[in-house]
Amino acid sequence: MRRVSAALSIGIKASRRGTAIAGLTVGATLLALSGCKVFVKEEPPPCPRVSILADAAKLVQFRPGPGRDITDIAYKVQVVNYAGSCFYEKESHVMTVNLQVGFDAERGAALADDRQEIQYFISVPTFFPQPDAKEIFPLTLQFSKHAAGLHVTDQDAKISIPVKSIKELERYEVFIGLQLDEAQLDYNRHHTAP
Repeated sequence: MRRVSAALSIGIKASRRGTAIAGLTVGATLLALSGCKVFVKEEPPPCPRVSILADAAKLVQFRPGPGRDITDIAYKVQVVNYAGSCFYEKESHVMTVNLQVGFDAERGAALADDRQEIQYFISVPTFFPQPDAKEIFPLTLQFSKHAAGLHVTDQDAKISIPVKSIKELERYEVFIGLQLDEAQLDYNRHHTAP
């Protein structure tokens, strides 16, 4: 019996020793791996900065003719907000920016048709004068005869930005604005309110 209990006693000690050695081995392995990026979650790159371009933030559309007072305004529209997200594709080095752009519009005394088609743009000046520098999006304004104004949100604005290096992302600023002709742009620059 003594031998049996001695054997059991040694077996238990060996088992504890094996557990201790196994525990030390596992601990050392985890410690070694913690220096690797196995347990480090890689942060996604930041989205590019997005701004509404002040000179192109509003459009005052007058009826045809030379009149430019308040009775000649067909409608006014303004970019009022945006929200979005972005995703960087490592393999292709492309940042895709998805935006929802909000517009407020107001009917004027000279509005002849309740349905108006306008355009707005999203641009990345870093790429100018390349065609990729600016994407133009259509937008329909459907005015109601019973309301003076409306709010429209375009949910589907998407642009892709080729990014050579993640470290250069701060160079890629994105601007939103209404697509204006020279007269409309000049009006915005000289009038703070119609």
